[in-house]
Amino acid sequence: MAKLNDKQKIIVFASSAALLCAAAGGGVYWAKGLVEEKVAVIATDEQQVQTAKTKVAGIPKLEQDVIILRENVDAYTRILPDHTFVSDFLRVTNGFARHAGVTVPSFLKGTDGKRGKYSHYSYLLNVEGTLWQFLEFVNAFENHDRFIRVVSFNVKPADRDELDKAAVTGDDPRHSYQLVVETYVYNGGAADSVVEIPKYPQKRERIREAITAGMDSLPLEAYQLGEVAGRRDIFLDPRARIGGLSNGDNPRSLQLERIQEFMPRVSALVELRDRWEAESNYLVKQRLERQLRTEAERLDGDIARESPRITSASLLPSWNQDVVGPVGRILGQLDGESGGQTEHLIGIEHIESMIADMRSAVRKNDFDTAIARHDALKERLVFEPDDPRAQLAVEAEMLRLNVEAAMDFAQISLDINGVVVFDEGRRGLLLNGSVFEEGDYVQDDLLLRRVGREEAEFVFRGFRLAKKW
Repeated sequence: MAKLNDKQKIIVFASSAALLCAAAGGGVYWAKGLVEEKVAVIATDEQQVQTAKTKVAGIPKLEQDVIILRENVDAYTRILPDHTFVSDFLRVTNGFARHAGVTVPSFLKGTDGKRGKYSHYSYLLNVEGTLWQFLEFVNAFENHDRFIRVVSFNVKPADRDELDKAAVTGDDPRHSYQLVVETYVYNGGAADSVVEIPKYPQKRERIREAITAGMDSLPLEAYQLGEVAGRRDIFLDPRARIGGLSNGDNPRSLQLERIQEFMPRVSALVELRDRWEAESNYLVKQRLERQLRTEAERLDGDIARESPRITSASLLPSWNQDVVGPVGRILGQLDGESGGQTEHLIGIEHIESMIADMRSAVRKNDFDTAIARHDALKERLVFEPDDPRAQLAVEAEMLRLNVEAAMDFAQISLDINGVVVFDEGRRGLLLNGSVFEEGDYVQDDLLLRRVGREEAEFVFRGFRLAKKW
């Protein structure tokens, strides 16, 4: 083997030293990484220890909350129906309906569902009744001691036939409603695993006051529906419609029966008036006058309530001549009538009652009755200008003119073929084959005032009238 010269020895020594340094550096780097890894593990362990300490510190509070919830689970779920209530829901709903006065033609059970410990039940109700009855029906669900939620409802306002029927009977119209309600049943947790709390009875006794307070933390608030007096049914158009009532629910035969029911009462009143006129004894005459006035005013009030229902053109003359007229003349006589003169034939209260009857008939589109009510007393509505009754007589006459305008307007041929919208945003009608803009005169005394989505508003002889298409 050849000997290494000095240069070669130096090279071998230097290479060995470099290898040793590299190995030492790699070992140091590896050791540094191992140390850092252990430090990170220690930090994580310390964080977990701190988290565990925090959880341990919160265990007493958590146990307290769990105990309160467990002890009050019945109180928290007492507003939820049980399975017995759900199966008897139809009976409960019918009870609400009877109390409110609505009818429930159909009752459909929706799809059941379950989420966790709660079962979900829904129902679709079709309801019929007045607005006020419906509000009372919904209020019964609101005030029930079990949770029932009204999810949604739809309203179909009364149609023309129903409005006519209500006008004849004097009742509020009945609308149709579709109502979706739902409720939930708490199924409990008997089958679930329950975490045991050490020394549960002792801990429960220590927080007895907190448990009792939790029982009252879910009050059942009730809302009582307010009075409906003076309120308007928002589903009805307050404006008078063109045309009169249909007679389907108020036939001529029924109107004739009503007139015949009044005839004996009018005859008895006339007989009492004759006795009063013929009586010579002052005290007896005064007694008969008081009796006559009482009976006449009572009968006059009944006539005022019945007049809007007498709509047959063939019966109106008999009603006015045989019923309304005699009673009115007797009241006028009691108020000071003498010899058929017209200075003081009728009192203020009687005129105001007549105007109220006319307005009531107009609201029901019963224009013939409104005119008949006025004409029955027309001859007695003549007063001096300074008489306080003169202004009322003018008001009654103007109301009659307005009614006449409405009746004449109903006879005008208005064939509405469509709505026209102009670039400026104004609207118009394709009427009788011609285009009329808002503000145009259709004829000399007929103005197209406004065009809406479903109707047009006209002004005819100073009276606003709406016509639908």
